[in-house]
Amino acid sequence: MVNGLTINLSDFQGLNTKEKLDVLYNNTEELKSMIRGYKFQMKIQYMWLGLLSIFVGASKYLGLI
Repeated sequence: MVNGLTINLSDFQGLNTKEKLDVLYNNTEELKSMIRGYKFQMKIQYMWLGLLSIFVGASKYLGLI
């Protein structure tokens, strides 16, 4: 397994049906948590970029820069 997400095809085919379903479920849950983390990170980056843009724009408008 690499980061808990993938196994190679021959290992996956060697598993019985219940184990395959368990691997697929665990992979799905891991991907969901990774996507949630990425979305939160993007929200913070967009807020930071917005505040920085407002600051630079206001500074240029007021003649500070």
